[in-house]
Amino acid sequence: MDEVYMDAMAFGMGCCCLQVTFQARDLSESRHLYDQLAVLGPIMLALTAATPIARGVLLDTDVRWDIIAQSVDDRTPAERGVAAGGGEGGGGH
Repeated sequence: MDEVYMDAMAFGMGCCCLQVTFQARDLSESRHLYDQLAVLGPIMLALTAATPIARGVLLDTDVRWDIIAQSVDDRTPAERGVAAGGGEGGGGH
């Protein structure tokens, strides 16, 4: 099976996530926070990887990011840079 069809927005929005908002005093502090957290992002993504299976199929990804992003992406295949008749390729879902 090359693709897993998840045909409802609930597949993405049903995934649990955590969003944190920071407030800094000024732009300089904001940039400093961003620089510190940008390094931690990929590490935290790898540590919290827990979605290797969707609809009973083992995927070639282990994080929810693509599932969540694709569930709300309403661009046409041309806008996404995908051939009109072809699949997404990669991602496994």
